[in-house]
Amino acid sequence: MASKKTETKDIIPELTFEEALMRLEKIVRQMESGDMPLEEILTHYEEGMRLKKHCENLLKNASQRIALLESDESGEPHIQEIAREEDHLQQTRERAQNTKGQGSAGQFTL
Repeated sequence: MASKKTETKDIIPELTFEEALMRLEKIVRQMESGDMPLEEILTHYEEGMRLKKHCENLLKNASQRIALLESDESGEPHIQEIAREEDHLQQTRERAQNTKGQGSAGQFTL
C-alpha cells in the first residue's frame, strides 16, 4: 500500500490550477494553525512546494497559449504583454491575507 505522501505526489500533475491552488491554500491554513508536529509540517511544506511549482507551470502554459492567440486588428499575430505568473501568485497571496483574520499563531509563506 502506497503512503499518503506518495499518493499525493502522484496526483499533483493531474490537478487543475484551481484544484492545486485550493489544496495549497488548505495546507497553508493547516500550517498556520500551529497544531501540527514538526514532521507533519515538513511533509505539508514539501507538498506545498510541489503544488506551487505545478501552479506556476500551469500559469506559464496558459500565458504561452494566450500569447499565441492574440492578434491585432489586421488579424496578424501580435504578442501582448501579459501578467507574469509570479505577479498572479503574489496577488493570490495578498487576497488570502486580506481575507484571513488577524491573530494567527505563525505565518508560513510558500
